[in-house]
Parts: sequence; C-alpha cells; structure tokens
Amino acid sequence: MSKLFIGSLSVLLLWALPLSAQSQRFYVMSSDTITIEQFLDVVLQANPTSISAELENDIASATLRNAQGGFDPMFNLQYEYKTKEGTPTANVLNAGLELPLSTLFGPKFIAKYKRGEGTRISNVDRTVGEGEASVGVKVPLLQGIFTDKRRASLAKANFTFDLAKANQREQQNELLREASLAYWSWAEAYGQMDVAKSVLDLAIVRYKGIAERALRGEAAPIDSVEALLEVEKRRGDFLKAERKAESATIKLSVFLWNQDGTPRPLTAMPTKLPPLPSISAFQIQNDKRIALVQRPEIGQIEFEQRSASIDLAFNSEFQRPFIELSAEAMQYKFSTFGVNDYRLGLTVSQPLFFREANSSVQLAEIKVRRTDLKRLEIERKVLASVDDAISAIERAKERVEVAEREVQYALLVQEGERRKFQLGESTILILNLRERATAEAQTKLIEARADYLRAISDYLWATGRIQEKWVR
Repeated sequence: MSKLFIGSLSVLLLWALPLSAQSQRFYVMSSDTITIEQFLDVVLQANPTSISAELENDIASATLRNAQGGFDPMFNLQYEYKTKEGTPTANVLNAGLELPLSTLFGPKFIAKYKRGEGTRISNVDRTVGEGEASVGVKVPLLQGIFTDKRRASLAKANFTFDLAKANQREQQNELLREASLAYWSWAEAYGQMDVAKSVLDLAIVRYKGIAERALRGEAAPIDSVEALLEVEKRRGDFLKAERKAESATIKLSVFLWNQDGTPRPLTAMPTKLPPLPSISAFQIQNDKRIALVQRPEIGQIEFEQRSASIDLAFNSEFQRPFIELSAEAMQYKFSTFGVNDYRLGLTVSQPLFFREANSSVQLAEIKVRRTDLKRLEIERKVLASVDDAISAIERAKERVEVAEREVQYALLVQEGERRKFQLGESTILILNLRERATAEAQTKLIEARADYLRAISDYLWATGRIQEKWVR
C-alpha cells in the first residue's frame, strides 16, 4: 500500500509539473499607462454628459433672445374694403409701428398712418384723401417707472448665463467625481491583482523545486502535494483579483467616448498609485472660502435670489396706480412740411384696495426670505461636505500608516520564516501562512492608499476644484 501511495504521488507530480508551469492568464490590454489627469482630460473632451453640459450656454442664449423679443418693434396693419351694388362704401387702412425701450420709465415710441374713405364709415376712421400720419410716445408716470413685465424678464434672462455656468459646472463636476472614483478603483484593482500574481508566481516556483526534489527522492512526496495545494489556492485568489480588475476596467470604459459619439476603447493600464498628497490647514481654510464661491450650488441659489428680488420689485409696481401719458404729433397735409396737429392722452387705472397687488408683494417677500434661508442651508452643506472629505482623508492617512507598518512587520516575519525553512527548522505550511499574511497586508495597504486618493477626489469636488483634476 505504501509503495502504491508513493507511486500515485509520483504520477501526480509528473502530471502537475507541466500544468503548473503554464503561463498564467494576465489581464493586460497595453503596455501604455494613463494618469488621472490624462484620463479626465479624455473624459471631458467627448463624454456625452460633458457635451450636454456645454449646451447650457445655448439654453441661456435662447432665453435671452426670447426676453429681448419683448422689445422687438411691433408692426400692425389692418385694411378693410367694402362695396354695395358695385359702389365702394368703405376703404380703410390702419398701419402702425410700436417700439418699446428697456430704459427707465419704459417708454414706447409709436408711429401710425391711417386713411379712411367711403360713404359708410365713422367719422373716427374718416380722413382726408392723403390720410394722416402721427409720431409719438407713451410713458408711464407711476406704475412701471422702474420695471415692467418686459424689463423684469430681460433682467432675469441676463442672469441666466451665470445660471448656465453653474449648471454646466455641476454636471461636469459630478462627471469628474464619478470618473475619478472609478479611476482609483481601477488602479486599486490592478495593484491588488499584481500582489495576487506575485504570490502565485512565488508558489509555482517553490512547487517546481519541491516537485523535482521529490521525484529525485530528496523530499517527501507529500510536501510537493502541499505546495501544489497552495498553488491552487493562490490561483483562485488571483482569478478573483483578475475578475475585480476586469470589472473595474469595464466600468471605467463607459466614461470614454470618441468625438463622433462612438464608444472609445480603453487601451491603457493605470499608473501605480501615486504618492499621497498632503493638504495643509491653511489650504483647507482657503479652500473653504473658495467652495462658498465656486460650488455650483452657490451659483444656482444666487440666481434664485436675484430672480426673487426682481419678482419683488416687479410686483411692487402694482401697488401704485397705472397712469400713462401719450403724446403724438400729427400730419395730414403732406404737401407741406411740419406738424399740423397734436394729440394728447392720459390713461388712469387702479383697483380701489390693491388687495391683489399687496398679496403678490407679500408672496414675493416670502420667496425672497425662503431663498435667503435656502442659501444658508446650502452653505452649511457645502462646508459640511468639505469637512467630511477632510475626515476621510485623515482617517485614510492613519490607515495607510498602520498598513505600512503591518506590511513591514509581515515582510520581516516572512523572511525569518523562509530562513528557518531553508535550515529545516520550519514547515512549508507555516511559510505559506506567512506569505499569505504578507500578501493580505499588501492588499490592505493598496486599499488604504486608494481610499486616501478617493478622499482627495471627494475633497476637490467638495471645494469646487474638481476641474483642476488633481492636487497641484
């Protein structure tokens, strides 16, 4: 039975040796590497979210043109011609041009021409044969002096470019944040896969040596089986790490696009995790002040505050009577140059109690107050997000320091155990355990470093500096 067992082990060794010597599948796309800055540059160039964000300026331009349309010259033309039993009874032409201005008092310049003939038209429409022309102006005297519907809409439209900039930054910042976090997860997965491959390669080399010695009768066959078992365990760990790297690569690739809107393949590997940047207390205080200016949420609430103030000013106008003065210079003798007559008009309109106007002002004041309170809340959240990122950085830094010491101690123990094994004072089982502990410590160190870098990306986003792509 003993000879049969030893023979079986020998056959197993002969079969497993070439199998274990096979090259391991390694998920590598290219020898080229790409840094975080290069990757984010590519993302901003053609990612649909980034391109869509740039359309915010077009929306603002369209909004401004729409508001400016309220001050377009308005041309009106009415013509009526009637006959009765073949005889003309009415031949009336009315044409006019009105031009509102976006200045104080909101005046409207008007130009008119009227010609009316016929046996059955009113005296109001009847003119001399050449007709009559007039040029004049309409000016509000109380309500509408400082603003009106047209000017209020134009004032809001002028602010939409600031809103567009804030909306664009918000979309791009979110994109850069997601892309940055995905990049560090990608780099982390590749780093951990390298660790898994290195310990697998080490196990294969050791197995080859032990197997050859066992075949020569210099080592117990059971030792080679133990070494082969460790190879398969580490192979499984490597496949798990490889799958993580593949998944991270696939997730990262969705951020890459060509200019023509087609997906861009990811043909590079991540660089090794860079040195961890440090941020001073002075820089943190300065970045908090920057965050209260550059964060898109601040620009958005500023637009809401401006809009609320404009609405309040607009509604306040209705608390005064509407009085409009019109003056026109008329001419109907075109054979001579000069003004023939004048026309003056006064229009007065007002509600007796102004209840609708007062309620509108009250609602506008509430809106102003709400936007002020909303800004306080947003500023608090902005600063809290900065503090949260700082906390993440500090804890990650401590984890990195702990992990570095753990790796250092694990390497010392591993090296000591290897020397004992070479002297025959230890077993392969214990040496394998030491090597696994070292690999686990190295994997934890890579994770801690990646968490630190992810916290840096969150910090850049929280302070509104994610567009810089990395800490300078």
